[in-house]
Amino acid sequence: MGQSNSKLSEDGTKIFTPVVNIDQSLSTKFEELTESDIVRRLREDSELENALSAKLLESKAKVEKQLEDAFEKVPDINKKLKSLAKDTSSTQLYEDLANLRKELESQRESTQLSEEAGKAKEELVTCLQKNTEKPLNCRKEYAEFLKLVADI
Repeated sequence: MGQSNSKLSEDGTKIFTPVVNIDQSLSTKFEELTESDIVRRLREDSELENALSAKLLESKAKVEKQLEDAFEKVPDINKKLKSLAKDTSSTQLYEDLANLRKELESQRESTQLSEEAGKAKEELVTCLQKNTEKPLNCRKEYAEFLKLVADI
């Protein structure tokens, strides 16, 4: 691969020309290490576990607080429902249901367009379809429709 081959020594072993020199400070650091790789790995794992468990405890406390806040709101609703259930009879419920139906019908009637508004809507739509490139030509129809809808 290189330009020159490795040289064979007198006893037949190969001698590689680049010699690796290890710095003295690096070798002393290796000698000063008292813990093995396994011990260091176990220590790091335990530190990581401790950090994760602390974060999990913080998250758990946050979630518990949020649940407590949510449950504080729920009892008020439950109390109202229970009091309504105790106080109302079937006849009262039928009356309330009839009142709600009447209110719903009145809202439906108020939201339905009158005949004039319906005609104005149709005129506006046809004008806009005719003037697709120039919708400002339909200002009059738009103003009429807006006026009729505002009255509703």
